[in-house]
Amino acid sequence: MAVQNLEVTTESILSAVMRMPESEVEHLFKTAKRLKKREADLIEKIKNSDLSEEKKQIYRKLLKNFRAEKITPEEHKQLTEISEELEEISAKRLEWLYEISKMRQQPLNEIMKELNIKPKSYG
Repeated sequence: MAVQNLEVTTESILSAVMRMPESEVEHLFKTAKRLKKREADLIEKIKNSDLSEEKKQIYRKLLKNFRAEKITPEEHKQLTEISEELEEISAKRLEWLYEISKMRQQPLNEIMKELNIKPKSYG
């Protein structure tokens, strides 16, 4: 099977759109607008998904106590709970990034670089 190189230019897209029936053009633009809105919503969710400032401070304190081996059983339980919450946040962020990756048909690392999204660090 031969692989064909296609060069997609603005002119080639416009030419193809001009040959489409009007109903298909309307559908195309509605779909594009919906996808752009979805992508913007996902980016907003990714950038705003985080622990509260109060929980971040608690987490850092607990982590410091844990590393110094001066953590109580109750603090350890709280540290575990916050760690699990962080894992859930990270998983959701990854899910949303993957959805953008599929929409754009780009690798995940390119999406993260382009949007300047980095893994969260609290320690």
